[in-house]
Amino acid sequence: CLGGNRARAVDVENLPNAADEILNALSAGNNGLPTYNNRTINGIAQVDRLDATFTVSIDFDATPEDSVGDNRELIWETGGGTIGYSICYEHPNTVVLRASGNSGVSVGTVSVVLSQEQLDGGELDIAWAWDTETNNTPQTIAIIIDGVVADSWTGDLQSDWSGGNAAAFGGASTSLAAGGGNTSLRARAFQSGTINVDTGLAYYVDTNWVPAGADSDGDGLDDGWELRYAADLATLGDGDADADADGLSDTDEQTEGTDPLDADSDDDGL
Repeated sequence: CLGGNRARAVDVENLPNAADEILNALSAGNNGLPTYNNRTINGIAQVDRLDATFTVSIDFDATPEDSVGDNRELIWETGGGTIGYSICYEHPNTVVLRASGNSGVSVGTVSVVLSQEQLDGGELDIAWAWDTETNNTPQTIAIIIDGVVADSWTGDLQSDWSGGNAAAFGGASTSLAAGGGNTSLRARAFQSGTINVDTGLAYYVDTNWVPAGADSDGDGLDDGWELRYAADLATLGDGDADADADGLSDTDEQTEGTDPLDADSDDDGL
C-alpha cells in the first residue's frame, strides 16, 4: 500500500506519518521481489538514487551457531555485489547492514550485537537509513533500533543503492550485498524470531532518518544538527574544533544555535 504524496525531505528527525510503500508479506523462494533499481514509487522516479529509510518490527530469538556464511538469515535486500543494499541477522545475535558500490569495489558495513535484554524484551523497531548525497560523496548508512542510531558508516559508495538483481524480504537470497571485490553473498530465510508482517516493511522514499538526539560519531554534537549544515558527520567536531574559524567552536555554535560553517552568522560584518 502507498502513503499519500508529501513534501520531500533529505534529513528528518521524525519519520512522516505515512510510508510511501508497505509490504505486508514475506517474499517466497529465492529473491522473490522485484528489484528497487530505477523503480518509481508513489510518483517518485529512480528511488534507488535518493535517500531511503526502511523500518520493520521484529521479535528476535537467539541465533543458532550455523547462522553464519551462506546460512546468515535475511531480513531484506536488493541488488547484489556490484551495487546493492542488505540487512541480515547472523550469529551471534548480530544485525548486519551492508552496502556495495563503485562497481563492487567499495563495501560499507555496520553491525549491532543484540543484548539479552533486547532478545527478551519482545519486538524491536529496526530501521536502516541511506544518505545518498546525490552526485557527491560520501554516503552514510545507519542501523536505528527503537529510535536510536546503533551504528553508522560513512564512505564513498556513489549515489545508487540498488543494482538490477531481484530483492527479498524475509525470504532466501542467492545474491546480496556484498562480499567485496564485486562478489555477492547468500542468505537463507529469516528464522530466528518473528517479523511483524501486519505492520510490515515500511519504505520512506527520499528520506534520511536522523533521530533527534543521535550522536553516532560520539563528538557531542547532535547528528541532525550536524547534517543540517554539513555534508557529513566528519566536518564538524568537538573540543576546540571551529570549522568556520570564527572564534566560536562548533560545540558553542550548537549551543548558540548559529551556523557552524558561516564565519558571520549574525551578519554584523564581524
